[in-house]
Amino acid sequence: MMYKPNFKDPRNRKRIANAIGFVSAHMHTNRPKQVPTRLITQEVGQKQLGNYLRQLLITNTNHKYSMDSGKCKEYTLNTQGVAKATSSLADYRLLMSSTPSSSSKNSNKEHSTIHSVVLLEDMIVKFGTEWTIKKYKNELDTLTFKYKFNHNDNRFHHGLQNVKKKIRTQALASAGLVHDYDIDSCLPAMILYHNKQLGGDLYPTIKDLIENKQSHRESLAKELEIDLRTAKIIITAIFNGAKNLAPNSYSQIYEMLDKDKAKMQWLKESNWFINITQEIKQCWDVILPHYEYLRLYKDNGNKKQFTSSQKWHIYSLLEYKASVLIQSYLKDNNINYFWIHDGWTSDQQINKSDLEKHLREQTQMQLSITYNGETK
Repeated sequence: MMYKPNFKDPRNRKRIANAIGFVSAHMHTNRPKQVPTRLITQEVGQKQLGNYLRQLLITNTNHKYSMDSGKCKEYTLNTQGVAKATSSLADYRLLMSSTPSSSSKNSNKEHSTIHSVVLLEDMIVKFGTEWTIKKYKNELDTLTFKYKFNHNDNRFHHGLQNVKKKIRTQALASAGLVHDYDIDSCLPAMILYHNKQLGGDLYPTIKDLIENKQSHRESLAKELEIDLRTAKIIITAIFNGAKNLAPNSYSQIYEMLDKDKAKMQWLKESNWFINITQEIKQCWDVILPHYEYLRLYKDNGNKKQFTSSQKWHIYSLLEYKASVLIQSYLKDNNINYFWIHDGWTSDQQINKSDLEKHLREQTQMQLSITYNGETK
């Protein structure tokens, strides 16, 4: 007989609400995301109810994982399952009862469908935000966050960083952390200015990308018929050393372009791509001789080429130095914050010019800070 939970049992209702909140906070409806299996087990549960909720709330879109590389399986949120699960909880029934019935005489079927979708999206945000605030209550109340430093990527990690941005923003705002900042075009800026610091040139295509990043993303998105998020990821991939532009499954960019050979060919032949990849190479030609201690050698004693992973490690060292300087500056100025890799959300606005001056004096790089505004 197929298992069906007792929805009237308060213990089950509590576990169901927690599972809905967790998947709502971490998984997207239309974009696969890597989530550790142990975390799913911890929050969704196991045994009969846990297995039932897994099948109901989560869709596994990619079963491949690697313990060595840290790659996890990929998942999306099952909207139909979430709708079914939330309908078993009183909050959702009360909310539904306050809305017009799709069967009413004057209702419009299309309008009702749209309304139901919006309602479900609101519920996903509601459950996800409530779960997040409850999960990190002590840290949000005290504004003291416990990060774990990862020596592999030289970053400060926290579980709240893995929560979807919209929900994380609301959770942080509940604690008064509403001012959003980041290091402007952090990856390109650090590669360009570190190269300059070591005797290289300020290459024009990279410099223009840093100063006009949004227009470059929009232009790339328009030409390749992709969204801005994908355009941003492609630019980042290029700086991370994505060189394979062949139309095959080994090409990260080809996958992002939905395996469209014509789009791949356009990118490969575009003046912008040719210029920026050449300038990135020139930057690394200047930088890498200063990091020979990272060089690997073949068995016969010959040098191996630096890999994209080693280049990323060099970048991460630069990002780490800047992040430590910024966090020290915030603490010295009694500003509470939550740190997210190359940015932060704080409870006060900062003196941007003063912080930029401090960074330039300490790093000898022309780093700028972007204020993304006050969140709600």
